[in-house]
Amino acid sequence: MPLTTSLEIATKAMQERIAKESYTPKELKMEQIHYLKTWSEFFRGIKSGAKTFELRKNDRGFKVGDRLMLQEWLPNLEKYTGEAELRKVTYVLEGGKFGLEEGYCILGIAEVTEGRF
Repeated sequence: MPLTTSLEIATKAMQERIAKESYTPKELKMEQIHYLKTWSEFFRGIKSGAKTFELRKNDRGFKVGDRLMLQEWLPNLEKYTGEAELRKVTYVLEGGKFGLEEGYCILGIAEVTEGRF
């Protein structure tokens, strides 16, 4: 069966990468992938490259090097569109300072390049 969504393609790419390369448990943990709902209005900014950050509740322990699979979500219909964008975390600003509420974070994000998932 052919892959139909960018989420399926990216997931397959990660599985193939893990199968081809050897990792220590520490390296795998550093490249954790988080699947996140992203409302359409914000998803479009990410897809175009204009939005290079994410404000999130930090209930997942985000770290530099993590991957985000940002899945377009329609909150009024409570469903995914099937579109997804993969980004890597390049910076984490923890809450509790600079006016950012404790328990939240701002993630600097960038496109995944050079064939890296």
